[in-house]
Amino acid sequence: MEEHGEWAFRIDDQAIIPLHLMDEKEQHYQRWFEKRYPETKQISRNRDYINETWLSSPLVDKVPVDDMFHFSHCVLAVKRYVKAKMTGQHVCGRDIDQEHIQHCLDALDWWAFPEPGGKRGDLVPNPLHDLSWRTKICFD
Repeated sequence: MEEHGEWAFRIDDQAIIPLHLMDEKEQHYQRWFEKRYPETKQISRNRDYINETWLSSPLVDKVPVDDMFHFSHCVLAVKRYVKAKMTGQHVCGRDIDQEHIQHCLDALDWWAFPEPGGKRGDLVPNPLHDLSWRTKICFD
């Protein structure tokens, strides 16, 4: 565990990271997720993401989010990838995983450049669907 047990939590990828790696920009994005997705804020505030009972319950696969959750996460994933490449620092393997980043770029490409007659880039408002929650622990 991190010295002094100081950890932070990222809602978009359900990652527990060393607190010193949660900069102000990342905090800003995490507050956005909390505001837009109150259920995730509750999970964070209650520390359900480390609660064995909650993690083994059916609720873990029923966190309500919309499509914007995925696209917002992908924007952050690309930002984290660029930051990791520029600084040589990352916290989660997924932050520099080329397959994950390619998936996110493909999703953003699909959203930004729809085919004629395809889905437009407008994702608001859109219906809620269930997110399967999977807490990850990441180290620097």
